[in-house]
Amino acid sequence: MIYILIVVSFLIIYTASEAGYFDSVKSKKVELTKEQIARFEEDISLGKEIDINDYYSELENPYDNKFTELGIYISNKIEKIVTIILDKAINSLDKFLNS
Repeated sequence: MIYILIVVSFLIIYTASEAGYFDSVKSKKVELTKEQIARFEEDISLGKEIDINDYYSELENPYDNKFTELGIYISNKIEKIVTIILDKAINSLDKFLNS
């Protein structure tokens, strides 16, 4: 079941990559930045008072949905399990080497 989940996840990410989704998100960020730079330069030429917060805007997170929340939840659970297993393995190895 885990192998199927890994393969399906890979196929989804690969398809999104090939479809240009990630490039589209990056280009939107660059375009927005260019617009903000142009507005900043215009305000300087007009002698307006400059505040960096006027030119910075947080973009929406395109990954804010139920699937990513589930992925993060599963990832955190796996991390905890692996951490516990590694801690026990290291403690066992330490006890073995020190006995």
